[in-house]
Amino acid sequence: MFLSSSKDTAAWNAMISVYTQYGFEKDALQLFNEMLHQSIKLTIVTFMSVLSSCNHPSALMDGFMVHSHLVENGFEGNPLLGSALVTMYGKCGSVEAALIMFHKLYHRNVISWTTMITILADSELGEDAFRLFELMQGVGISPTNITLLSVICGFHNPYMLDMGNMVHGTIVKLGFDTDSFIGTSLIKMYGEMDLLEDAQHVFDKLNNRTVVSWNVLIDAYAQNDQGQKAVELFWEMHDVGIKPDDGTFVSVLNACLSLNSIMDGKVIHSRIKATQYEHHVVVTTALVNMYGRFGDLDEAYSVFMNMKHRNTVSWNTFLSAYTQNGMAMEPLQSFYQMLQEGIMVNKLTYLSILTACEMLSALEECRRFHAMILCSEHKMDCSLQTAIINVYGKCGELEEASVYFDSVQQRSLVLWNVMISAYVQHCHDKKALELFDIMQMEKVGLDESMVVSLLKACSNLSTYDKGMSIHASAIKMGFDNQIDVGTALVTMYGKWGMLEEANLLFSGLDGRNVITWNALIAVYAQYGHIQEAMHFMQKMNGHVQPDKFTFISILNNIGTSSTIEEGKYVHALIVSEGLEQCTNVGTALISMYGECGDIEAARLVFDKMYEQSVVAWNCMLSTYAQLGLGKIAFNLYLDMLNEGLKPNAVTFLCILSACSHSGLLEEGLSCFASMKDDYKIEPKAEHFGCIVDLYGRLGELKEAERFIHRMQIEHHTLVWRTLLGACKRHNNVEIGIRAAEHALILDPKSPTPYILLSDLLTENQMWDEIAALKERMIQRGLGDFLDGLKAWGIT
Repeated sequence: MFLSSSKDTAAWNAMISVYTQYGFEKDALQLFNEMLHQSIKLTIVTFMSVLSSCNHPSALMDGFMVHSHLVENGFEGNPLLGSALVTMYGKCGSVEAALIMFHKLYHRNVISWTTMITILADSELGEDAFRLFELMQGVGISPTNITLLSVICGFHNPYMLDMGNMVHGTIVKLGFDTDSFIGTSLIKMYGEMDLLEDAQHVFDKLNNRTVVSWNVLIDAYAQNDQGQKAVELFWEMHDVGIKPDDGTFVSVLNACLSLNSIMDGKVIHSRIKATQYEHHVVVTTALVNMYGRFGDLDEAYSVFMNMKHRNTVSWNTFLSAYTQNGMAMEPLQSFYQMLQEGIMVNKLTYLSILTACEMLSALEECRRFHAMILCSEHKMDCSLQTAIINVYGKCGELEEASVYFDSVQQRSLVLWNVMISAYVQHCHDKKALELFDIMQMEKVGLDESMVVSLLKACSNLSTYDKGMSIHASAIKMGFDNQIDVGTALVTMYGKWGMLEEANLLFSGLDGRNVITWNALIAVYAQYGHIQEAMHFMQKMNGHVQPDKFTFISILNNIGTSSTIEEGKYVHALIVSEGLEQCTNVGTALISMYGECGDIEAARLVFDKMYEQSVVAWNCMLSTYAQLGLGKIAFNLYLDMLNEGLKPNAVTFLCILSACSHSGLLEEGLSCFASMKDDYKIEPKAEHFGCIVDLYGRLGELKEAERFIHRMQIEHHTLVWRTLLGACKRHNNVEIGIRAAEHALILDPKSPTPYILLSDLLTENQMWDEIAALKERMIQRGLGDFLDGLKAWGIT
């Protein structure tokens, strides 16, 4: 047992060396500090051992401390310790300090040169490593195979090709070109530079092709979308008797993804089952990833559940497989199982879980995970911050998103982008532009995505000056001809009614896609220029294939009997494109025929739909309701229930509206009761408003008022306005005044209750009350609406 009271330096050195050798770096440093405390003599061996324990970026400060004591003890000029300091600073991530120590070395041998070249290459400083490599040869030191390996590892990008070729020339000159390790590094280098012929040439010249050499070449082809060649190499490797290892299987499974061939993947999977790697965590994780990317979640689940050992990477891959395929509930459930198994979660885990929360609009879950991240040791980096704001934004919790956004001290452009985009998505366009003004004050730059969001906000608000200013910025930054920005510009100018400008911008865009064409067609259709919109659609057909949104944008703006022929023509085109069975297109057709009054054509479209979703049923119910065909709508609602479909809140709004328009009191009350009792759907103001309107149309004004009090919905302005409208129809002043008072208290700035009440009072020649109402409107700042009233009868 080691006695800390011992004054024998050799014993202390030996103990520090043992701690370092077995990975107990903190204990080694603690022992070194104890030596300092007890004034134990420090030797070269002491410093060599303790410097070896400083081998991670987190140990940099400890490294500085050891270095300072080394200087204090007069060892700074020692060549062994000098080299050890270079190595230490390199491992701790301080390249600058390592270079300073390297240049301080009085005697630099091939080992110290190679060490410094390795540090630079490992730090993604390949050009600096190459310059040092040239300098090394310039002072007459010949590189070893290790030196050459190190410098090659620093070349990753095509612009480094000339440097790579020069090192390759030196390798040939020194006779290392057939060396398996160096050859494999060259293959990797050329593969990363997309030079597969050069990679293949190096591979072909190797005397000893190891499994690693094969793996690197297979991976090079896989990473460069040459999946077929990679799979062929795998079988060629098998034919020459080289046994694949875990790296081989991972590379060839990636090749199957590149090849987009699940069949090849399954064949490789069967080969894996015949080897020792069937339960190897790296290989099985690659299988989960492959099946997940191919959308075969059953197989991904099977592989994952059969894994004997699951780590953080395999769990993350499993969670990601589900979110990538639009399935969010499973990752949330699996996350807690992951914790139960004691698996450490990391940033990628949280990113997958937050993606699932976004897909489900799971606000409470997001809050829980947000708190977990804050309480953990994970650094809240840009990707996590973005994901959290994304979820809050998706859930409509813009205030919460804004509070968190404001709390972030260093906000990246991506974060600004996400926050502004969230405002625009939820129609808080003014907030988006205000945030943009703050962003400009903070000198944050723009990107294409940001410009698109801002242009949408400007088009919604009709803020011409701001929109044109952002347009000018887009031109200045060269974004205006980018397809997404160009499309947003077409939409913005089109929404402003500046159709010629929109057309001109459209004509100037290169590479117009279906979205761009749809934007131009939509703005013309929205302004009632159906003929022009259809002209652009026909013109579009010669360039790109129209999609469902092309037709929907036109159908949504055909709404009179005078344009039904255009609607029928568009319908024929939809049939020819095979889009009639698309739910969105089908519902747009039903609505179009309903708006044009052709209920038979609407019903025919509905009956022909193969898959009648709840959305389609709701659309048909709404069409009947709009045309006052309540009885038919109610029967259709019963048919829907008989088909086994579950009505939603929109369904009940449609059927209650139909009953209201047709005066079907018994049916309406029955549906309202079923909504709450059978389907557990909480009625909203619109649902209550339908029942009030139903009573009102039948003249049951007292019952309507009792219903409002019985349901305890006095806080809804809509129900009182509806009751007031019914009182006006039936000339009931008493209940009308009470309804108006409630409506005015709840929404004093709205002119509607004033106008309805004034008409009711005028009908009954209640001039004093009208005068008082006029004064009240002026006090509320609603004087501009006085001219719109039916009659005031006073000056």
